[in-house]
Amino acid sequence: MRTKSISLILLIPLSFWLLSCNKTVPDNNRIAETTAPVTFDKNSVIKTTTIADDSIKTELMVQNNDSIRALVEKDRKRKKDSIRSAKESDVKIAAYYFHPTARCVTCRNIEAYSIEAIKEWEEQNKKQISWQDINIEDSLNEHYVNEYSLEFSSLVIVKYTGGKKDDWKNLEETWRLVNDKNTFIKYVKFELNKFAEQNEQKGTIQ
Repeated sequence: MRTKSISLILLIPLSFWLLSCNKTVPDNNRIAETTAPVTFDKNSVIKTTTIADDSIKTELMVQNNDSIRALVEKDRKRKKDSIRSAKESDVKIAAYYFHPTARCVTCRNIEAYSIEAIKEWEEQNKKQISWQDINIEDSLNEHYVNEYSLEFSSLVIVKYTGGKKDDWKNLEETWRLVNDKNTFIKYVKFELNKFAEQNEQKGTIQ
């Protein structure tokens, strides 16, 4: 009887130990599977980055090309404007009224009507004509007599390009028309228009 009791006492702890051993053991493989880090395709990442870089480079190249074209166009316009400005500053018309020291009423009328005609022409054409009266009896001006074939008081128009004279005309009809002021002025303006038109092809008159 005593032996049986001892056996029961020993069996109780053994039963508890067996029960504890039968508890579910975690599946380490499954835990490892669910907690494994997400992997990336290195080649895909590099390829995507390269495409993005190429897109940025292409966009920058387009912007640079547009900037270069704008600069070239701006420089071309600047040179064109510079050439036009140079032509306008290099080409001009001058009007000279040559006269002797002693001046009669007719001589003075020719000068006055000529100045009036030139002013009207300048206003109508938005261009300027350099005016100067010159005494041909002054020793410094005697060369003009042969230069412009002068015989008496005369109105002469001259075109200069780059400071050099390259065309001129003596308006000889002024003497015949001096007694008719309106006709005189129309004649001078007509001759100025013809002279300017002939020289427009060679340069722009101021």
